[in-house]
Amino acid sequence: MNKQKIFFILSIIGIILLLILSQNSFEKISGKIEKIIYQDGAIKIYIKNESKEILLFTKKIINLKENDKIIVVGKKYEINKIIANKIILQNDS
Repeated sequence: MNKQKIFFILSIIGIILLLILSQNSFEKISGKIEKIIYQDGAIKIYIKNESKEILLFTKKIINLKENDKIIVVGKKYEINKIIANKIILQNDS
């Protein structure tokens, strides 16, 4: 096998490994909203009984309020922060 084929195969394996590792950094938490803070281009959400800060980068006002029960899926950012990819409002039924 020539060097180009070996490097190509190793590159593909490396990309696959990076994709697998990046999927593991997602985190899912749920709970009731304790506090929402709107700042320039970002929203900070704090969940009761969680020590993590959830960051949502948007300039839109979201239809969430304190004591709403939510599920957050996002990427870990530092030890106690999550950048939200998806926020799901749960019904209390």
